[in-house]
Amino acid sequence: MSLAMPLTENTLLSRPIIRVRFEPEFQDVALIEQLHLGRFSAHGETHIIGAPVNWLDNPSDDIEWHILLHKFFHAPVLVQAWLDSGEARHIELLDSHVRGWVAQVKPGHMAADVTGRRIRNWIYALSLLDGAFPALRKLMGGSICEQVTWLKDNLHPSRNHRTLELFAIYIAGVFLGDDEWADSAMAELLANARSDFLPDGAHVELSSHYHCIALRNFVEAIQLADDNGLVVPSELRDIVARASHFAQMLHKPDGNIPALSDADVGDYREMLGDGRAPKLIEKFPDAGFVIMRDKAAVAGDPMGHYLVLDCGAIGAGNHGHLDCLSFEFAALGRSMVVDPGRYSYNEKAEPNWRAAFRQTRAHNLVQVDRLEQTRYRQGPKRMKVDGPSPQTQIVAIEEHGDWRQVHVRCESAEYPVVHDRRVVAHDDGWWVIYDRLTSGEPHHYEALFQLEPAAFDHAHVIESPDGERNMRAPDLLIMPRAGSSLDLSFEQGWVSPRYGEKHRAPRLICGQRGKSVWFATLLLPFQGGLPELMFSANENGFAVAGRRYLVRQAGDGGSC
Repeated sequence: MSLAMPLTENTLLSRPIIRVRFEPEFQDVALIEQLHLGRFSAHGETHIIGAPVNWLDNPSDDIEWHILLHKFFHAPVLVQAWLDSGEARHIELLDSHVRGWVAQVKPGHMAADVTGRRIRNWIYALSLLDGAFPALRKLMGGSICEQVTWLKDNLHPSRNHRTLELFAIYIAGVFLGDDEWADSAMAELLANARSDFLPDGAHVELSSHYHCIALRNFVEAIQLADDNGLVVPSELRDIVARASHFAQMLHKPDGNIPALSDADVGDYREMLGDGRAPKLIEKFPDAGFVIMRDKAAVAGDPMGHYLVLDCGAIGAGNHGHLDCLSFEFAALGRSMVVDPGRYSYNEKAEPNWRAAFRQTRAHNLVQVDRLEQTRYRQGPKRMKVDGPSPQTQIVAIEEHGDWRQVHVRCESAEYPVVHDRRVVAHDDGWWVIYDRLTSGEPHHYEALFQLEPAAFDHAHVIESPDGERNMRAPDLLIMPRAGSSLDLSFEQGWVSPRYGEKHRAPRLICGQRGKSVWFATLLLPFQGGLPELMFSANENGFAVAGRRYLVRQAGDGGSC
């Protein structure tokens, strides 16, 4: 049927099955009551939007706040509040918002992905309304037809925005019975999946968050098709299965993903269902990620150890961080050495928080001469990556009974240094990060460890009986060693678990100067009293509890 006509009662005589999905942050009862008072809260900001709402006015300095308002995540939540309470005021508020938006805003006022999210949320609201409030249903349905018509001609060319826009067209086609919309959107979703997911399953943007939210659209499209007896290409199922496995492996023992590159933390396991059991080491060579677990984490213990190592490119689009060879380390139910996340896309503030969270210094790696790993410059409107990603290599992955190791390498175009990083994990519960940096000229090297916010008032340097200086944070002992005089200090860093939220967190700095240098850093999670463990290192390797581990020189095949 053609949907150039408005939605009528006859349109949905055979109503499709729609699984309504609520955005968790908008299910807060307090947020709904704020809306009734003419206020909207998002990304840590609350602003007066009035009654009626002036949809063209943005009271925030951050366009992302205004975008969330226009996405209408609150639409299905208001309908559900009416279903739960029987209070008509919730539908009256939704009616006011929809009528105001339709009267003031033309399709295309904001980017196409905003239109896609709004279409999806309005369809969720309509599905919950069922046969009630026909005038509101007719108004929303007619506007959805106009928005889809505009969206089909204004799709993003690729990546996660295109994905959610295609899903919006697909769900609209299924819900409103337009086979042409549904069939064309499903075909385009397959093409989109082919281009956006690497052979190892990772999304080309190489952000943990955008991988999961892009994947969610594919998962929901397949569920929608299966629920309603529609065809899904087998190739799309295969691609989504690989992408789902990558997402499953990203999840830490506590159930959240690490906030790698532009990302928030979050738990996507319900979307993924049951998958293959994790391994002690799993590599994703196309993306450049290696994920390590201890035996407890492999067995599903939320207190187990986990480390994800990023040795890939910056990623497609503009969501990558300058973080080659950075890692996140989790143990005892939380992350202890933390990737900082993204905090904000707003570059109007002072300081530029977008750039601060994206820069090399915000990550867990070795910084050379305080330089960015990749050229990062001010463009006409915002900071832009203006140089090639570092050259990277997964050199070796080895398992040796009660210990295992990963060896990766990075070479930046910004300075003449080869960085070899080895991560060694032992069944006794200790981890060693062994770095060797090779150059023909002297540099200032700083091994950086961004700690969790809980360490802000508790991290401190302690001196061992043999004169070695170590660092103690809550439930974590860090023992750094270096090839020359080691300068150990702290500076304030920031960690952002979700957009618009940032927390002070200490950054440990282990500095030394030279041409070719090495660092060896032992990470030892513990509970109870401070453990006693002998740890020493030199240019040939390190020793833990009397057992020696040798490290070959860079370029010789490079394993412990």
